[in-house]
Amino acid sequence: KMEEVENRNSEKMTETLEQRVEILPFTETEILTEDLICFQTENGILFYYNGCKPRKLFTNINGNKIYADLSLLDGVFDCSFKGIIGNFAFFSSVRGKNIEFFIASLQNDQINFEKINEEKTSNISLLPNQPFCWVELSKAWSIYRFEEKLSENGGEMFDISEVNHLRKFDCIIHRGILYLFRENDLAVVEKVNEKVIRVESPLIDSASFFIPQNSYFIYILNPTTNLLLILNTSNMTFSKFHYESPRDCDAHSIVGVYNGILTMRFQPLSPSRPLLMTTQLPDNCWN
Repeated sequence: KMEEVENRNSEKMTETLEQRVEILPFTETEILTEDLICFQTENGILFYYNGCKPRKLFTNINGNKIYADLSLLDGVFDCSFKGIIGNFAFFSSVRGKNIEFFIASLQNDQINFEKINEEKTSNISLLPNQPFCWVELSKAWSIYRFEEKLSENGGEMFDISEVNHLRKFDCIIHRGILYLFRENDLAVVEKVNEKVIRVESPLIDSASFFIPQNSYFIYILNPTTNLLLILNTSNMTFSKFHYESPRDCDAHSIVGVYNGILTMRFQPLSPSRPLLMTTQLPDNCWN
């Protein structure tokens, strides 16, 4: 049974999702010259990445492009951006039977790009779009950051023994809590245990997640309905916003949130170029 506090949270969530929906106005800030992945670290630095050959990772400082040395990726077929923690960006690449992990950061006006770890692909699974991997033990997950070595007593343990059909959930780590998201006709927030929370809603089908670890907020984007849900994890309540997408854009993603400014990337149908656009979030939707 859910405790009284979880019942109250579910009621709050249902009430919030039924409230009048505000519309976020976006302003165009940049037209990208090529099909680049964009991400923003927690200090506001905006990075641009192309994982296809010839690969490039760069940022702009005072109007000048600063490029990373990506020679560590020579001979690698693919290297994927996996998320942000603090002012560091993380990447992963499969090479043979091993998976390699890399980290990038801006220091002294230079982008440092380093290899931080390597594991056998058969030993671990990755959380989607987050720099964490996990090992499934008996009724538990042991979760590691990319730079942490696997060990018997290592990793952070999460009890999943009371979760049914775990593979049907989107699993994310946020501030030491494992959140399980799933589309459902009924809105539910359930504290499974002290470190696992289940969230279900009719509005998170085909959603993507932006998960800043320095913030109490989780941003949930549903591009099929132009809907942004913002979960305040301090009280488990939602704010709900619609936004207007530029015409003929079939892919939307969150780049970052910095000082209350939300940056999103919109991908128009070819041959138009991708756009970066920003909006000011309400004060109660960022920290």
